[in-house]
Amino acid sequence: MSDDNIILLKPEETMGDRFRLFREKIGKTQEELAKEMKGSVKLVKDIEKGKRMPSIICLYYFLTTYKLDLNWLLTGTATPKHQEKLIGGLPPNLIKKYCKERNIPIKENYDELLVLLQIPGIYQLVFAKLIECKHIFKVEIENQIKSGKIVRLNDGQ
Repeated sequence: MSDDNIILLKPEETMGDRFRLFREKIGKTQEELAKEMKGSVKLVKDIEKGKRMPSIICLYYFLTTYKLDLNWLLTGTATPKHQEKLIGGLPPNLIKKYCKERNIPIKENYDELLVLLQIPGIYQLVFAKLIECKHIFKVEIENQIKSGKIVRLNDGQ
């Protein structure tokens, strides 16, 4: 990855403001970006107004095509340079190893998701949702553990 392609922008108040700055930095109109995203102009306008979020597929596209710092887009804080080196590195390999040792199948499209989870803003959002789900599905989780269908990570398996 060449540093020439990394788009450096200043933090703004909202994710919508940062998305608009990103669009302007890459020299696209709302119509052009909508076409590139395979979406509507209304979608781009709603994202810029903070009414909607870009999809994970679009975020990944911006990351790979424009080297957009997704942590900056989502949180307003730039990703430190050392975290960029993690993309495709150790965390996905550890997860794959863990799953292989326990015969847990990994689908091919999970690689893309594992890369996205290394972006602090996305990781924090996903982790917060998992905590929320843990509370919502507490009884279901306990029943699954009791029946042996799922195993706690610290149960030695």
